[in-house]
Amino acid sequence: MNKSQALDELLILRCKDGDRRAFAVLVKRWQPKIIRHAYRMTGETAVAKDVAQETWIAVVKGLPNLRDVAAFKGWIYRIASNKCITWVRGQQKQRRTIEGIEIESEGSEYEDDKLGILKLELKKLPLNQQTILSLFYLENQSMRDISETLDIPIGTVKSRLYHSREHLKKRYYETYAKTRN
Repeated sequence: MNKSQALDELLILRCKDGDRRAFAVLVKRWQPKIIRHAYRMTGETAVAKDVAQETWIAVVKGLPNLRDVAAFKGWIYRIASNKCITWVRGQQKQRRTIEGIEIESEGSEYEDDKLGILKLELKKLPLNQQTILSLFYLENQSMRDISETLDIPIGTVKSRLYHSREHLKKRYYETYAKTRN
C-alpha cells in the first residue's frame, strides 16, 4: 500500500466517525480526479463539475455503508461514472445533434493532425468504450481497478478494452486515410 492510499483510508475512517475536516481534505484530494474523469465522459466542464458535486452527495450518503475503505477508489469512480452515464442518457438525442455540428466544423481544423483525429474518433465511440479507454489510458487505472469501478469481471474488462482499442484503431485509420488522400 502506498502513502497516498494509506492517507485516503485514514481520511475515510475519520469521515465515517464524523470528522468534517477529514472530509474536506478527502474532497480536496479527490475533486480534481473526479472532475477530470467526468469531463472525459461528458465533454463539458460545467457538467463535470455538477457530476462531481452529485458524486460527493452520494459519497456522504453512502460512506457509512462502505465496509472496505480500501475499495474507496473504485467505489467513487463507479459513482461518478454512473452519474455521467445518467446525464449522457438524458442528453443523448441533443448531444448527437450538437456533436454532429462540432465534428463538421472541427474536421477541417484537424485534417492533418493525428491526435486531433484520434480525439474526434474517441468522442464518436459508444460511451462504454470511451469509459474503459479513459479509465485505462487517461486515469491510469489497472484492469482490477476498472473491474471494481465498473462492477464487471476482469475478463470483461480485457475484452472491452481490446474491442475498444480495435474499434478506435479502425475508425482512426479510416478517417486518417481519407484525410491523407
